[in-house]
Amino acid sequence: MGKMRTFEKVFEEWLVKRSADLKQSSLVKYRNIVKNYLIGRYGDRAMCSISYEEVKRYFEKMKKSGGRAGVGLADTTLRTIATVIKSIFRYAEKYEKLEVADLTELRVDCDMRLLRILSTKEQIRLE
Repeated sequence: MGKMRTFEKVFEEWLVKRSADLKQSSLVKYRNIVKNYLIGRYGDRAMCSISYEEVKRYFEKMKKSGGRAGVGLADTTLRTIATVIKSIFRYAEKYEKLEVADLTELRVDCDMRLLRILSTKEQIRLE
């Protein structure tokens, strides 16, 4: 049972490994992302017990009702969280030789807003 590695432990090792090639501000950002959104959910869980489907459902929940106000997290925040968790899982597989879920298909779909183009008359009035 020597390979029962928790998410939090693997994250800490990932952060140490990444510290050589990341700016201090990026390290702080990633630590805060993990602390605020991932440790409470996965911290003491064995890496091999976390499934792709579970992570995907959690991202859907965070998009709808995450954040302090409970109105959903911004797409940019979700993309950062996705980048970090995917990197941690790749690290666990490559360097720790753990059998973990493949998160490469984890995507954050952006809400596209339609832009209204001003008519020529409106453009002239605006000028």
